[in-house]
Amino acid sequence: MGKVTTPGFYGGRFHQGGQHTGASTEAPDDLDLDGLTKAELVERAKAVGVDVADNATKADILAALKAR
Repeated sequence: MGKVTTPGFYGGRFHQGGQHTGASTEAPDDLDLDGLTKAELVERAKAVGVDVADNATKADILAALKAR
């Protein structure tokens, strides 16, 4: 079980900081990133350690996540 240190989407569900997710806090490689909203992509990027600029577009975030 993973413990969330920052709020975000983990395992397809939103968790507050300090909650246990019941799953790994890493993004699964088979996740359909194209179906996520920009806000979900930003949270996913933060969760896996990808830096995202404040003015990044959804396409920019998708490219950064897929390139990791």
